[in-house]
Amino acid sequence: MTNSPDKNTDDGGFWAGLLVGGILGTVTGLFLGGDDKNKLKKKLKDTAFNWWENIGDFTESVKEKAIDLKDETAEEAEEARQKTQEAVLIAQKKIEAIANSAQQAVNEQVAEVTKTVGNNSGSLRKKFFFHKGRSLQKQANL
Repeated sequence: MTNSPDKNTDDGGFWAGLLVGGILGTVTGLFLGGDDKNKLKKKLKDTAFNWWENIGDFTESVKEKAIDLKDETAEEAEEARQKTQEAVLIAQKKIEAIANSAQQAVNEQVAEVTKTVGNNSGSLRKKFFFHKGRSLQKQANL
């Protein structure tokens, strides 16, 4: 499987390189800054300690936000599920009403056709078996 430029790729290496580059750039800048070595060590130590504290605060903040987001997402998913169930019930009731209405209309039409056929069955039979006043069987024998 080849990677094409159009596809998303894991860019974790990019961020790791950016972090390492930033650290190396900071250290190099401090060494080239001209301060004596004791001040430099103290600055490096203070900077590393500040970063470590900030990372701890940042990770705690991310954890809290992730928990809040999880809870909000669960609530929204439950609301969406309830709304979907309500919509399905409404749709089922509408479908049942339409089906009942259609069944009633069909029954009325069947009753009307049956009534019409029942009233005309004698004349239809007569028209079917007789042509011009003579039976079809007599006409065939002629």
